[in-house]
Order: sequence, then C-alpha cells, then structure tokens
Amino acid sequence: MKFFGSDLEGEDSPQLKVTNRSGKKVAVHCHPSQGLWPQALSRLIRDLEITRDEFWEWSNAGRKAR
Repeated sequence: MKFFGSDLEGEDSPQLKVTNRSGKKVAVHCHPSQGLWPQALSRLIRDLEITRDEFWEWSNAGRKAR
C-alpha cells in the first residue's frame, strides 16, 4: 500500500489506511498470520485505482512489504 498510495496510517495495527491517487481513503484489514483472499486483493487493486498490470509488475519486481 505504501508503493501505490500516500499518507499511510496504522502501520502497527491490523487496520491500514492509505490515500489513493484520486485522494480517497482506502482501508484494508491486514492480520499478519492470515493471507489475503483473491477477492480482497481484487477489491484492493480497484480501490487503489491501479491496474492489474501495475500490481503484477510491482509484485514480480520483488517489492515486498517491510
């Protein structure tokens, strides 16, 4: 979320919020011991207003969350 948005909030909590490219807040519930379901990932890509190609380019480049 840091790579595709700005103003990341809640880095130490399971609820992350970021501002997308058009200025809207996007929230996602991230628990470290659980994976992200395909439906949730699809919704996140849509909410962040990025293309699937942008996401896969980022993913395949080895950029991982800190």
